[in-house]
Amino acid sequence: MIRVLIVNDHPMVRAGLRSVLNHSEGIIVVGECNDGVQMAAAVTEGRPDVALMDWNMPVMTGTTVTRDLVANHPTYRGG
Repeated sequence: MIRVLIVNDHPMVRAGLRSVLNHSEGIIVVGECNDGVQMAAAVTEGRPDVALMDWNMPVMTGTTVTRDLVANHPTYRGG
């Protein structure tokens, strides 16, 4: 199973992605976040293999989140 985290500040986008992914064989949605701050905790808790992330989020952009995750979890490679 591929563990997916959805990160997007638009609830309708998250719902649409979740619906498509929940109907996809071999994929499980392990969490959803509406900003990059929430994502840091969700990565630790849900241990996703993949994050579907919006680059243009309020509070913390996707670029900033990615930099922080790499800096704070240098050995993390999912799952």
